[in-house]
Amino acid sequence: MTMNCIDDSSNEEVPDVVITVRNFSQRIEDLVERKPMPYMDAILQVVEDTGIEIEAAAKLINRNIKEQLEFQSQELNLLQDNSPSRLPI
Repeated sequence: MTMNCIDDSSNEEVPDVVITVRNFSQRIEDLVERKPMPYMDAILQVVEDTGIEIEAAAKLINRNIKEQLEFQSQELNLLQDNSPSRLPI
């Protein structure tokens, strides 16, 4: 039987849970389902809860959440809509 040992002489903190794209994205989706909130707010909440840097979080967001985030941003006029021009109805 083999055991993995951690060298206690190092000053580096060892995270309890490894954050993966799937895990991070699932936390965001669960939060959006549980509490009706925009994806950006859910991302910021998960970042705060996990204690990871926002720059690292950008790499952990899956395609579906990126699309939802883009859609919500366009709805709030935070991003320019790249679709063909539409006449107001």
